[in-house]
Amino acid sequence: EYDGGVSMSARSLGAMNVQLIMETLGGGGHFTMAGAQLADVTVKRARELLSDAIRGFMEKNVQHKE
Repeated sequence: EYDGGVSMSARSLGAMNVQLIMETLGGGGHFTMAGAQLADVTVKRARELLSDAIRGFMEKNVQHKE
C-alpha cells in the first residue's frame, strides 16, 4: 500500500507473460518482469483486479485440455 493506492510487481519464469497482465491494470514492463500502480484502491480491491486480469489472460492465452 502507498498513499491511498497499491503498487504491485509481477515476475515470471517465462511460462506467463506478466507484461500483458500488468498492462490490463494500467502498468507495463517486460515479458518476465512487470508492475502496476493502482490509485485510490484498497489492497483487497487490488487483489480482485489482479485475479480478474490473470483470469482474463488465462482465458485468452492458455489452451485448455479436454
